Amino acid sequence: MVVDKSIADLICILEYKIGKQTYNPNSYNGWTGEEGCGFKYPVNYCRNTEDLEAHRLTKTKSRIDYLAPECVGTMKYAFGSDHLYIGDGLVEVLKYLEEIYNIDFNELEQKRIQKRKIGLKRMEEEINQGKIIRVEPGTKVVGLDIPEGKFDIINLKEGYSQYLSVEIYNAEGVLIKNIFTSDSQIEIKLEDGYYTKSYDAYSLKKINCD
Repeated sequence: MVVDKSIADLICILEYKIGKQTYNPNSYNGWTGEEGCGFKYPVNYCRNTEDLEAHRLTKTKSRIDYLAPECVGTMKYAFGSDHLYIGDGLVEVLKYLEEIYNIDFNELEQKRIQKRKIGLKRMEEEINQGKIIRVEPGTKVVGLDIPEGKFDIINLKEGYSQYLSVEIYNAEGVLIKNIFTSDSQIEIKLEDGYYTKSYDAYSLKKINCD
């Protein structure tokens, strides 16, 4: 198995599913009166090669949205002076599953990517016809989940908030635009490999560049 970008993304998903199984029977939630609470154990990691060279770690309780394949080995849980390298552990688990079940996770991930591209093609056909497409909350990869190009990103103003909040990252996982506005729409440019992160739904309308 080659730890490429798609495998690194898979490992981030698996880490989140494992980390959120943490439970502290001695904890207490003052808001709900609940004793014994589950939570996501924080994971430390280097985001990209620049962080790796600088030995700079990021710590998060959320799912890792971006991780360079070279940085999988930096993912760890710190238990006092003990460190569990969860990234390396998951690589070993995936390799073991490949061996005993005669499967190839690189091939499986490529098949999953092709399915996403089929959905993207349908979306591109609709948006090129002038249709407005709805993008649900979460992390979306440009060139896989949403098309590249110039768009008006539309504030749907759903729920209690009138504000639109969308973060746009480049292919290296660097934040390049942080949108937080009550305006109805704002112009953006999305390039292949970029990704967006939002907690609310929004819509995209292609800007005619002719």
